[in-house]
Amino acid sequence: ARLKELGGEEPEEVSGREENIVFSMPKELRIDALQID
Repeated sequence: ARLKELGGEEPEEVSGREENIVFSMPKELRIDALQID
């Protein structure tokens, strides 16, 4: 509401660059993977 009072408009979706981030899971947070056939 305050931003509109200051002249702001409705937010609109803009397409940005997609990022894929891969990181290793700490051992303490891992769960055993199940074998899927």
